[in-house]
Amino acid sequence: MQNSKKQKPQQRVDDGLYTVKLKDLRFTKNDMGTRVHWVFEFTDLPLVDGNLPTLIRTTSPSIGSTSKRREIIEALDPSLKEMLESTPFAQVSGQSLIGKTCKAHVNNKPNKAGVVFSNMEMFFPCYDAAAEDLGKLKTAATEKVADKDSTAANDPEE
Repeated sequence: MQNSKKQKPQQRVDDGLYTVKLKDLRFTKNDMGTRVHWVFEFTDLPLVDGNLPTLIRTTSPSIGSTSKRREIIEALDPSLKEMLESTPFAQVSGQSLIGKTCKAHVNNKPNKAGVVFSNMEMFFPCYDAAAEDLGKLKTAATEKVADKDSTAANDPEE
């Protein structure tokens, strides 16, 4: 007998890009196999009943290059992306990611039963303003050097 009761979302967050902090990480098994439950707090939203709004993103345990689990890990700790050759993702401790922040894109859409849920669909690293400014300076400097090299290469020889 199927459960005729429609499941309701515990919390809802408007569509948008938010700063989130990993609060907990849980592993469960069901008929689909092992599932990873990422519990995120929305640090830039007002408190709800004295707590930060929280959503859970469920992924497979896969760590392939296009997996959602890998996307989340790389967003929470961007240095891991650069160390892929020397640090296998299977050796990354989930506990070491708890408390880290990233950006999450939330999109509200209905499930198969027609109930609208807030879904965390994409995850991005959370760079601070100083790091972003430094990155822009490095990009501008690189472009300037490239322009200078290209201009010198196009100058006729004397």
